[in-house]
Amino acid sequence: LLLMVASVAMASMEEQPPFPPLRRRAARAVACSSALILSFLLFAHSGVSPNAIRGAWSVPRGAYTFMPGGSGSCKSSKSRASSLKLTTPSQHFLRGRSATSRGGNTQRSLSPRDVAPQGKKEDDEDEADPITRFFTNIFGKDARDDPEPLGLKRATVEEFPDLWPPTQELGEALAEDPPEVKAFRPYLKQTILEKQPLLLAYDADRDGWSNKAFRTAMDGSYAAVLVGETDSGTIFGAYNPAGWLGYGDFRECISAFLFTWVDGDSSKEAVKLPKIGGPSMAVLDQAGMGPQWGPDGLRVNLDTKEAISRLGSYYQRMPGGGTTMFQKEDGNRASVRSIKIYVARELSDSAKNYEPKFTQWS
Repeated sequence: LLLMVASVAMASMEEQPPFPPLRRRAARAVACSSALILSFLLFAHSGVSPNAIRGAWSVPRGAYTFMPGGSGSCKSSKSRASSLKLTTPSQHFLRGRSATSRGGNTQRSLSPRDVAPQGKKEDDEDEADPITRFFTNIFGKDARDDPEPLGLKRATVEEFPDLWPPTQELGEALAEDPPEVKAFRPYLKQTILEKQPLLLAYDADRDGWSNKAFRTAMDGSYAAVLVGETDSGTIFGAYNPAGWLGYGDFRECISAFLFTWVDGDSSKEAVKLPKIGGPSMAVLDQAGMGPQWGPDGLRVNLDTKEAISRLGSYYQRMPGGGTTMFQKEDGNRASVRSIKIYVARELSDSAKNYEPKFTQWS
């Protein structure tokens, strides 16, 4: 029951359209609480020995380790030294079964069965590490070699590319791509738009230089790529795998990235700047505001024809440590003369067949 509650809540948060902020936070709290309780129950049921959990408090690369089990009273430096033991990386991960008492302190020592002969596979469940035992109790012994344990298909980068961080490999342009799309198409490799014919969904010169015009054209869209140009000639862009809805949501997208041709020469290879620090706050989808990647990665204000870029906090810095996508004379703030946004010409099958869950109706 807990697994079902957690799964429904987490799946609902990832679907489109997402919860409004308050309901999203409530669903996240339910999912996290259910998952924590379920993990505790499964871990308790796995029968992991307390000694395997308690272990030695050690640093993996051969460091002095404090061995628990002393009297807890204050000791002299000489008696404290007796409670220290030098461990090696291999000893750190082996679980000793016997203990000897020295000066009131319990020290663990290795038993012969802790060190298995090379090439011999340990089939005894009692000798498996706690994580392996925990996983085996849930999915069974053969689950590690099964691509679909209990019917749970593993997500692959080919089927779900936007679940992976951006790649620095370059793709190929499509034959039908217009020149402006061919310039940035290679940087869409390992994204949902990699092989999708693209449509110009928003053009500031055509649809209006205002945040309202942008919202009118783009709210309700799916994955999109923005391309802009500053007055000084820099060509910059950004990939948004989640699209826009205008719910005031901070979208989590590990595959989001920025790119730029600082000197404006798109015949050269662009600098691709992936999301850093995890997927959180990759795209800020705030009602009435322009497109924004991170709190400070890239923010475009269409009302004032201005773009702001400050790298390093949420998006990777430029080669050499620069903190802006623009030219040095522009600094972190540049005037823009062109903004275009492209989306897939046709919806994917999953988007066409999408039906909101009962928890998403408002």
